[in-house]
Amino acid sequence: MKRIKNINEIKQYNDEYLDCFIALANGIVRSSKEIIYNTETNTFTIFHFISDTHEELTEKEFKTTNVFEALQNNNLYKY
Repeated sequence: MKRIKNINEIKQYNDEYLDCFIALANGIVRSSKEIIYNTETNTFTIFHFISDTHEELTEKEFKTTNVFEALQNNNLYKY
């Protein structure tokens, strides 16, 4: 596991899946995600495994998500 430190680390994956999770309850619980950053459209697609849903977001919208909040709080990790 590797902690993801900033949004640029996500962007480095350039149209590839980033398998990651949000650590909850001091790391006891994980919320698994796949994130794809699309370099052409500057959008993020987030796949939420628990609900089997996905969303496509602009960078501005991405910064309002629980994924970005986890990133800022050092709780986002790469598998």
